[in-house]
Amino acid sequence: MIEILEKGFVTLPVTSKRHAFASLGVPAGGPMDSFRYDLANALVGNSADAPALEATLILPGIRFTDRRAFSVVGGVRGITLLHKGEKRLLPAGETLFAEPGDELLSVPLECGMRAYLAVSGGFRIEALRPKPVMKGDRLTLQPGDLPIPRSLQGLSLPMPPGEAVVRVVG
Repeated sequence: MIEILEKGFVTLPVTSKRHAFASLGVPAGGPMDSFRYDLANALVGNSADAPALEATLILPGIRFTDRRAFSVVGGVRGITLLHKGEKRLLPAGETLFAEPGDELLSVPLECGMRAYLAVSGGFRIEALRPKPVMKGDRLTLQPGDLPIPRSLQGLSLPMPPGEAVVRVVG
């Protein structure tokens, strides 16, 4: 379980896109940046559709209640984990480990608008709801093994498919 200590600006539980109700006009939903969402889940050994948290503008502050692997991808270059009263600066984009009582400190995003927080095992689907998390919320986690540590450092990441047009208006 994790406890939300600070909600950030808007932090939503997200899962991969669901297309089952498209014929009824229901949008697929899912994360705004599915590439970073997938990377965050891969770093902790989760399946590609495991629920994660999508933070907008500010990373939430959370407390871990059991030993877990976690990752933060997008929006920040590093995070601060409070471990037994000591602040530890850790890189984003890696498999990180938290002990019971450790706190991930809330920080404004510095490079981009969204960051994804994945936790080994993923969040329980029945614990999620289509509204932002709030201070004091407790989110239940699925059982999960601790994965082999991985890092995005030095990897050449593929660009998403399609074209991008950049226009400079001066």
